[in-house]
Amino acid sequence: MGNMNFLKFAILFLSAIVMSSAYAECVDGKIKYQVKGKEVIHMESYCYDSDLQIFMSSRPCVKKDCQSKNLGTIDVKISEIAGERGSLGFKICEKFHGTPQIIEYWGKNNWVQSSRCLFSDGSFIDTASLSQKVKYQD
Repeated sequence: MGNMNFLKFAILFLSAIVMSSAYAECVDGKIKYQVKGKEVIHMESYCYDSDLQIFMSSRPCVKKDCQSKNLGTIDVKISEIAGERGSLGFKICEKFHGTPQIIEYWGKNNWVQSSRCLFSDGSFIDTASLSQKVKYQD
């Protein structure tokens, strides 16, 4: 009987962890980036955790499926990217048919540097999280 109670506790504990969001906060906040050499500050809805460096769009995905949330794995051949210059996250973003962008977002009273992959539906995800969706081959 003791093992059964422990099992119930473990299941409840794990459920609480799974149900909690990976993001510390979701906000309508400011994102800063460059367009043709000029700084642009744009209001957008996003979720973030500055400590974990996780950043993702929120509003476009509330009532519909977004590209940023429905990413499967993508196969990348190491031979395709070996020796190339540039950010691996940006290359992966382009393979997912997104537009890579260096940005800063407003989080906890300061600007946080990041980069994102912006999709045609307006959704986005930070390039580090996107890179975790890659299955390397060769």
